[in-house]
Amino acid sequence: METTSGLRVLLVEDEFLLADHLTDVLSAIGATPIGPAGSVAHALDLIRLAPRIDAAILDVNLDGETVFPVADQLHALGV
Repeated sequence: METTSGLRVLLVEDEFLLADHLTDVLSAIGATPIGPAGSVAHALDLIRLAPRIDAAILDVNLDGETVFPVADQLHALGV
């Protein structure tokens, strides 16, 4: 069984309560949340600044904006 301890997980979610809950869950299982980011621009900034991202949780619709540019960037980085 793989462990989540030490995993760095990008969280892109624009709903505060859900983002807050997911941050708590990630921390509880030993992962390090990166974010949350509530917009594509913020998520792309976090990707650029993060030393490493192992996984991501992406909300497809960010207040009417699709998250696909973030997914494309993560894919290009092998995430």
